[in-house]
Amino acid sequence: MSESTPSNVNRIPTGQLFGTSPLNEVVPQGYFPEISPRLQAVLQEIVTDVVAKLGCVGAMVTTLEQGNALPVRAYSLRFSVDLLERLERQAGVTLIGPSAVVYLDHPRYRNNISARSVTGQNGRVEKFLITEKLSDLFSPVVPATFADMVQKMTGIRHIIALPFFIEGQVVGNLLVATRDHFSQRDIDFLTAFGQQAANAIQSQRRLDQMQALERTVLDLQSHLTDETLMLQTLVKAIVQKLNYFGAAVGTLEADEKFPLRAYFFDLAPDALAKLEAQGGIYFAGPQTTNDLRDPRFQTNLTYHAIQAARHNAENRFLLSGSLYDFFRPLVNKDICDRLQRS
Repeated sequence: MSESTPSNVNRIPTGQLFGTSPLNEVVPQGYFPEISPRLQAVLQEIVTDVVAKLGCVGAMVTTLEQGNALPVRAYSLRFSVDLLERLERQAGVTLIGPSAVVYLDHPRYRNNISARSVTGQNGRVEKFLITEKLSDLFSPVVPATFADMVQKMTGIRHIIALPFFIEGQVVGNLLVATRDHFSQRDIDFLTAFGQQAANAIQSQRRLDQMQALERTVLDLQSHLTDETLMLQTLVKAIVQKLNYFGAAVGTLEADEKFPLRAYFFDLAPDALAKLEAQGGIYFAGPQTTNDLRDPRFQTNLTYHAIQAARHNAENRFLLSGSLYDFFRPLVNKDICDRLQRS
């Protein structure tokens, strides 16, 4: 798979409004914020490498955003910008760029290969989809006859769409067009590039989350003098900004007591109250106070974490796969297991 003409790299100006197609169909409008320069650079490098190393006609990366939209974040082409601009003027729409957005919930996009690769069929997302029709990529933005004309001009034979994932969830896809066939080696190569894009997105998300939490903590320190309110705001921010199920803060007192001072769960209050009623005890809150001197409590995860830190200051955390380790011995194991499964 090789082409003789040099590739032409194009960068996407992000953060723009998206409107209607030339078919006068009404499509959703959305504003997609700019991604970080670091993530933009990684995605751009990916599509540039795909075109250069595989000799493809073009490649682009989309990311799945709020509103189930797939805006193009980076692309690279192996033909001139002049040709692209001429085709776009003729079509009256941006073919590859910030306006080339696929809306998964809009019925007119259901046949688009980018949409199909992300949504899958019957709840199953395939590793990749391949089509011989460029119209499958541009549907419904331009008529099939126009897409067929562009395909003949560029000599494109196949288009592949490869979704990429973070922890089993689709977060975008890599779309590549070629004048040749995609071999298994090519597909493996592109899959690796897709995973690289997913890893970059995950790293950026974690950084964004930590920075958001850091801003929350700094704001608390600046404006709050009520310690209890500050702790409650902190655990709520941890759950909501970092997408955790729950968080709690306890303080170690001079008498070796360990009361929970604040907590927040991503769970309806009535659901939590029902579980507490079944267990006959409060899971969290001021009523939940543990005594480190109590032998029963010495099986608790908190006890082990405190003792580990006392013996070695570098022991900053302990992990457990069982919710019961956090609540023992105050809550029945069956209730904890049921809560964890739910």
